[in-house]
Amino acid sequence: MSNDNPAQRVRQVFERIGAERMAGLPLLNEALSVEVVGFLEWRGMHLGVLVTPWCVNLMALPHRDGTWQPPDEGVWRTERFPGMELQLLGGEEPELGRYAFRSLLSPVTGYDDPREVRAVAREVLKQLLRPPAPESEVDAPDAAAGDADGRQVSRRQLLGGA
Repeated sequence: MSNDNPAQRVRQVFERIGAERMAGLPLLNEALSVEVVGFLEWRGMHLGVLVTPWCVNLMALPHRDGTWQPPDEGVWRTERFPGMELQLLGGEEPELGRYAFRSLLSPVTGYDDPREVRAVAREVLKQLLRPPAPESEVDAPDAAAGDADGRQVSRRQLLGGA
């Protein structure tokens, strides 16, 4: 992890958002707290998953080298990853600057154990950065991917597709 890795800043900003903007809302999953999973450097961005009591988001923030910049706030842009193309939405927070995100779970219902949510986050990153499977395997369930009940889910289902 490099010195400019934003994981700690992301966690702090979203802890503040939780305390100021989200406090008391009925959609909060009290079993979860704000944490980050991943935040590895990949092609000019820091890529990770933000877990909060109200959502789980894939997040991409620019690396200090400036080779990748997120879309403007409120603007969707397709990003190509080894495992798939994925649309990310531009966001901005004063303490973070611009970033891109994709909602994975919102609200975060059906998860009582933070370890399960962290496992989903790690699996999303794994699927996203894995080279594509041959065309005949794209919709086949991935043996490593399962939902909270242990059911097999395809890569497409894992990231919110049909």
